[in-house]
This record gives sequence, C-alpha cells and structure tokens, in this order.
Amino acid sequence: MEMLSLPFLRPLAPYWHVLIRLAVGAVMAVNGYGKLTGPGAEGFAGMMLEGWPAATFFGWVVIGVELLGGLLLILGALSRISAVLIAFVMFMAMLIAKGFGISAMSTDAGGATVDWLLLAGALAIAFAGPGVFSVDRYLGIEDAEG
Repeated sequence: MEMLSLPFLRPLAPYWHVLIRLAVGAVMAVNGYGKLTGPGAEGFAGMMLEGWPAATFFGWVVIGVELLGGLLLILGALSRISAVLIAFVMFMAMLIAKGFGISAMSTDAGGATVDWLLLAGALAIAFAGPGVFSVDRYLGIEDAEG
C-alpha cells in the first residue's frame, strides 16, 4: 500500500513552495508586463475599471502588483506580502471582470479557471511561506519552515 503514496517523491516535499512561487510569479509578471507595454494603465483602466473613481491610479496599482509582485515571488523576496497583494488583485479581478457565479468556472475565454489557480497559489505562499530557496530565508525574514 505504501507504493500508492509514491514514496520516491517525499524527498522533494520541501521544494513545493518554490514550484508554486515560480509558477504564480512568472504568470503574474508576464501579465503585468503585458499590461504595461500593451494598453498601459490608462488603457487597462478604461477597459476594466471604467466608471471607478481614480481608475488610472488603480490601473497602475494592478500593473505594479502583477509585475513587481510577480518578480518578487520569483525571487522569494517579501514573498508573503507579495502573495497577499496578488491574491487581493486576483480576487478583485474575478469580482469585477468575471463574477463569482458558476459561469466564472467556465473554460471558455471569459472563464476564471486560471484566476482561481493564481488566487489559490498566491494564498498557499501567503500561508506557508516562500520555502527553502528564497531571498526571504537568506535574509532571515523567514525561518527554515516558511
């Protein structure tokens, strides 16, 4: 029965944080860079935040959190703070752009399946920490567990 638990993977358990951090960080950084070099804060705000007070300001906030937060996650620097901010941005993105109904889990272009994965990944890092290979651990911000 023990073979069903794939025991050969157990030595890799301390490194799951790094895998999640790299995946979420890379996707967020690429999305932030795309917003920055594509429509910019004004264009993004016009598309997604139309009618909101200070829409351009919040457009810059989203771009900053996605781009800088993603890069910080990749490095494992200020990981928990970056992860919480990314989780908040993803929550708001789903709330504003996609809604939280059953249709939000649709797999079509308007669905939020990837958004849910990014939210879950960011929360996993916020709760569990950046892992063994991180700037946070090197600087003593996180202990060996986080």
